Amino acid sequence: MLSGGQDGRVLIWKLGTSRPAQSELATIPGAVNGVAVEGSGKYAAAAGSDGILRLWDLEHRNAQPALVGSGSAAFAIAFSHDGSTIAIGRADGKIETQRTTKSLALDICQLVWRNLTKAEWARFIGEDIKYQRTCPNLPEGR
Repeated sequence: MLSGGQDGRVLIWKLGTSRPAQSELATIPGAVNGVAVEGSGKYAAAAGSDGILRLWDLEHRNAQPALVGSGSAAFAIAFSHDGSTIAIGRADGKIETQRTTKSLALDICQLVWRNLTKAEWARFIGEDIKYQRTCPNLPEGR
């Protein structure tokens, strides 16, 4: 289970106890207004008063690319049943959806039927987003 607070901390809690299961997952600028865990339990997300939605891979404890939205503070978030999309409730009353990088990688695989090379990833996806195989069952692109 996750929690977020006005101090910007995102904590993981072990159910049935009053102590965090591990150290905090992250600290973000401003208040954490909403948290969600993807159905498989692999990914977590936090919505902040700064309007940025942040993702984490819980298995490896690393941050995924931040999903920047409308700029209005985010107050509520939820993953779709398959984890490919996140819905965000904004302070300005708008509901916004963002695709996760998991979904983007699978879409690329369906288009090109191979893994992108690291150079292609940097060019078309961006150097700020960590390389991942677009077709998990195929060898990594060179």
